[in-house]
Amino acid sequence: MPIATIACPHCTHRMSGPPARCPRCRGDLGPLARLAAFADWHYNEALRLYRTREWVRAAESIGVTLALNPGDTEAKALRRKIRAKLNRRR
Repeated sequence: MPIATIACPHCTHRMSGPPARCPRCRGDLGPLARLAAFADWHYNEALRLYRTREWVRAAESIGVTLALNPGDTEAKALRRKIRAKLNRRR
């Protein structure tokens, strides 16, 4: 998955990441890192569920991913594939 560009919530410095601390203000970015890891986990879970044809559960996981990281282009592509499978079921 591509690494998102984020803005430090303390000083608005833009960077790839998030690293553990902002390189400009040294603010703690640990919570952002945990959110990014959580979004990644849900993306991987959605991908696993897609591969095992569990379309509804995959849709739920990819929804969480996109709620946490709305700009994730890979997650958007997977969501389109999941939606196509769900639409074929109807």
